[in-house]
Amino acid sequence: MQRPNHRHGASETLHLAKRRRLDKNLDGASPYYRATTSTQFCHSDYTVGWICALPLELAAATAMLDEIHPPLSNSPTDHNTYTLGQMGVHNVAVACIPSGVYGTTSAATVAHDMESTFPSVRVRLMVGIGGGAPSEQADIRLGDVVVSKPAGNHSGVVQYDYGKTVQHGGFERVGTLNKPPQLLLTAVSRLQANHMLRPSRIPDYLTEIATNYPDMAAKFTQSVRLQDQLFDARYEHNKSESNCKHCDPGRLVYRPVRSGNHPGIHYGLIASGNQVMKHGETRERLAQQLGILCFEMEAAGLMDQFPCLVIRGICDYADSHKNKVWQNYAAVTAAAYAKELLSVVSAIQLSEPPPTSDERPLPDEEQRRWLLESLRFDQIDTRHLTIKKAHANTCKWLLKRPEYLHWLDSEKFSQHHGFLWIKGKPGAGKSTLMKFAVTNARKSMKSKTVISFFFNARGGSLEKSTIGMYRSLLLQLFERLPGLQIGLDCLELAAWDGESHDWTIESLKALFHEAVGRLGQSSLVCFIDALDECDENQIREMITFFQSLGQPTTSNHARFQVCFASRHYPHITIAKGLNMDLEGQEGHTQDITNYIDNELRIGHSNQAEQVRADLQEKSSGVFMWVVLVVDILNKEHDEGRTIRRLQQKLKDIPRDLHELFRDLLTRDLRNQDELLLCIQWLLFAKQPLTPVQLYYGIISGIEPEDISKWDPDETPMDAIEKFILNSSKGLAEITKSKTPTVQFIHESVKDFLLKENGLGEVWSNLGSNFYGESHERLKQCCLNYLSIDVDYSIPLTDPLPKASTQEANNLYQSVLKWFPFLEYATRSVLYHANEAQATGVSQADFLQTFQLPRWVRLDNLFEKAEIRRHTPYVSLLYILAERNMFSLVRIHPSSLSCFEIEAERYGPPIFAAIATGSTETVQTLLKIQADDQPPTSPLHNLHEQYYQVANKRVDLGRTFTFSQRRDLSSYLYEHKDGILLAFLCASYKFGTESTYEDHRTMLSWAVTNGSEVVVKLLLAKGADLESKDEDGGKPLYWAAANGHAGVAKLLLEKGVNPGAKNYVGVTPLSIAAFHGHEAVVTLLLEKGVDLESIGFDGRTPLSSAACKGHKAVAMLLLDKGANIEFKDDQGRTPLWWVAMYGSEAVARRLLDKGADPGSKDNSGQTPLSIAARKGHSEVVRLLQSRLPT
Repeated sequence: MQRPNHRHGASETLHLAKRRRLDKNLDGASPYYRATTSTQFCHSDYTVGWICALPLELAAATAMLDEIHPPLSNSPTDHNTYTLGQMGVHNVAVACIPSGVYGTTSAATVAHDMESTFPSVRVRLMVGIGGGAPSEQADIRLGDVVVSKPAGNHSGVVQYDYGKTVQHGGFERVGTLNKPPQLLLTAVSRLQANHMLRPSRIPDYLTEIATNYPDMAAKFTQSVRLQDQLFDARYEHNKSESNCKHCDPGRLVYRPVRSGNHPGIHYGLIASGNQVMKHGETRERLAQQLGILCFEMEAAGLMDQFPCLVIRGICDYADSHKNKVWQNYAAVTAAAYAKELLSVVSAIQLSEPPPTSDERPLPDEEQRRWLLESLRFDQIDTRHLTIKKAHANTCKWLLKRPEYLHWLDSEKFSQHHGFLWIKGKPGAGKSTLMKFAVTNARKSMKSKTVISFFFNARGGSLEKSTIGMYRSLLLQLFERLPGLQIGLDCLELAAWDGESHDWTIESLKALFHEAVGRLGQSSLVCFIDALDECDENQIREMITFFQSLGQPTTSNHARFQVCFASRHYPHITIAKGLNMDLEGQEGHTQDITNYIDNELRIGHSNQAEQVRADLQEKSSGVFMWVVLVVDILNKEHDEGRTIRRLQQKLKDIPRDLHELFRDLLTRDLRNQDELLLCIQWLLFAKQPLTPVQLYYGIISGIEPEDISKWDPDETPMDAIEKFILNSSKGLAEITKSKTPTVQFIHESVKDFLLKENGLGEVWSNLGSNFYGESHERLKQCCLNYLSIDVDYSIPLTDPLPKASTQEANNLYQSVLKWFPFLEYATRSVLYHANEAQATGVSQADFLQTFQLPRWVRLDNLFEKAEIRRHTPYVSLLYILAERNMFSLVRIHPSSLSCFEIEAERYGPPIFAAIATGSTETVQTLLKIQADDQPPTSPLHNLHEQYYQVANKRVDLGRTFTFSQRRDLSSYLYEHKDGILLAFLCASYKFGTESTYEDHRTMLSWAVTNGSEVVVKLLLAKGADLESKDEDGGKPLYWAAANGHAGVAKLLLEKGVNPGAKNYVGVTPLSIAAFHGHEAVVTLLLEKGVDLESIGFDGRTPLSSAACKGHKAVAMLLLDKGANIEFKDDQGRTPLWWVAMYGSEAVARRLLDKGADPGSKDNSGQTPLSIAARKGHSEVVRLLQSRLPT
């Protein structure tokens, strides 16, 4: 469902052709802008309001804009200065608090003035820097992002300094601030979910800043050189020192090293006040009391009159060590998060102007309305509507059956838990009986809520799945009992984006469970028909779920009752419930008698009555058989046949329903080609066809020369419907729905044709591969129709109008009107070719002759989203990969070019397959690459490992867009996809010297991640073993730092310098010792490296190991003769560091080798004093025992 756009610029804004580059001048109060669109913007076009407090925050916000707009005039009372621009699909107004003025009141004034100038602002953001409050629960680091989110009794922002002093001098906070708008909280939930699937895009946005603003990059995006130091909250900074160079490192809080370059994102409470927080102990006290994650000074002034989401980049720890070193980087990470958040808020959500206060719907009501609509789907009640109404005087017996009455009897609820299961043979009339039961229940059970679902195996995917069932049941339930819609407000159940919702089975079950739990003393009655027309595993899961719902309702007076109907197979057992078989039911037999008496119009002579009796006996209780035979006998009688002839005809008609179908298909040999093609379309079409689509689908196969523009006057719908009835020999019907489709009259027809091999027996010329041959024929029908000259009737402009415009929609509707089969033929020709190839019907010639340019033009015509259209230069391999046509990919002559970047949305074909979740295509492409390698290549095993759970792989998602400014390997680097990188390395066009983050080469990255296969491939390609990153670190350094002994061994065997230092003098041995990587240290020592190389803070490898408490490495270095009295820059010996970490065994070894227990560091501390301060009693006793007497 889409909302209409109300403003002239909306459609242009919704679909940008490409991201515009910003002009690079950010200096001055009024940024220089360059007009990049002909659209003239007005105040009402700006729907996002962004407030920041500092000039550096304004710079970060401006750098995130994709396009800067000309300034607009302010309202008379507005004293703000704005930077206007575009971010994704949104127009953004950015305002900054006046320079030198901070606090909650200033922020409130800016927000008030903004609303007077930009009345259409719907999204409000407060973005900037703040002080972090790390805890055991929240591992907050400098550069991380904290986002306000309601928690407990708080709305997301707490004004911690607003309250009253109470008895005994205590302080009591008063008042509650507004929470962020529902729309933003929903967007936050969606973004959180996205980040569970794939990494945040914050690093991408920082990379773009480096590209667009080189001067800004050095100050704002270089976090690698910054030191993140968290001191003990009780350790105060020396006020005379401007930095922490001389602060005691012994008071640093130890935290494990983080992997990757993605800033952490934290959600929770933000503390706001009019004073700067610069005291560690107060920070910790408030954080523990309230669960605070961050401190800042503006948000509390905004929340009541400018309800917004607060986003803060962490630049310090709100303690006395606070400084400005991290402010720039923190500002851009916060701005980058805000930009990523806006990317999941659709423009359609913001396109309507805000309603006035007296008509403004509550956010929850708006969300409910959209979610309700997203439950609805095409053909949601088609099967129910298509089932013919029960014949007069039939089905009423059900209402008197003991099983049905017991099911309704509340006193017997504990015996059956509300379950009744009606079973019968195919065609016995179960669906007609269920439709009767539903209609009767809605009339007679006024105090109960009655809902139903009829599975339909001949329909679309949602008509034959439990996802469709739950969506239908929930929609009926919510519409009949609106009070239950409160369950839609639970964002854990539904991450709503305001446009659509991709419902999952788990979210639907959770929502249904929630709804049933809220029934109270109400009663809910469900009728679910044709369980056998849904996947058996889905049905078993559904029944288990329904049984769990039936358990609790037995104790709280709520009644959840379900009546199932299905064939006898598959057999599924329920713990408690009633069963009723149609066979042998006297009422069911009487229904057949009544139907024959009323519908068999052959008179009432003694012979006619005998025909009726014989018909009743021969039916075996199968209603569908009776309906078909009555129709046959009536036609014979109408054509003048005698009763005796009718008796003989009845004898000749097969008793079995499937044999009857065979008889109907073979009795009349006229138009057999039409019949076969009609059957093939009904069996194998990609989706159910409308009557006019099926008509042209058949015509395209039997009379392709007659294909032309559809003229409803020449070929009216009633003629098309007669054609379908005749072509199908009466075995097809047209559904009753808003968009009617054609299907078999009963699922048993399909069973006969496929499960009983009726198709192969009736048309033996198809051979054993009727599936493949059928798809081949349907493909040819599509090709025949695609040859039609659309331009002759409807000129198609080149280029086509933008997909989102009214002009494009008008063109689309015109083509659908005159060429009703063209969209299906375009969208499905490759599908049928792929299915044919999958069963061995070669499509090699088809691929060679496929008219790709014409197909692309038509496909773009039918594409409603501009971003999903293709360029005229797209390759067929890309199209096949994007659509998961893996059988065609397997035989495509250019499959080895899957890594070549194209000017398409996803870049290379391999990324198109990954982004669209085309798993089989990815595996096929990798296998083709592996098969092209020598037998000894490691790629032969790797392609099978790619989708194993433990393997890290690039996970792009459908919303991904490939940046043509980046190369393929940079994405694989970012996602740590070692296997795909290995395949890329094997590609003949791959270069090894590309550099990425921190100027590191691919070899450097590969060794960092321990990818031995990739390292071997890179070495075989001649990668530079001695390449340096921006800090002078070589590949061996990174192998040592990350403890990858296997990779380190490979490099050492290639002759790399084992003692090479980076720019600050750190060797591989020092870094390996520092991190405690014993295996790597052993390898390096075997190469004879310098034991006394000076690294961090003037430490030797032994001191580095000792200062981190790595016992095994320290022992290894001691055994090799490392200097035990060497002092680092702070005058500390290895024994001093061992004493700090409390390693009694290492301390004993050092003392045994003669280490001095009384050695003082630069501040006068000895190993004994530091061990005592840290509480290491065993080390204290050991040191005391070794002091001189």
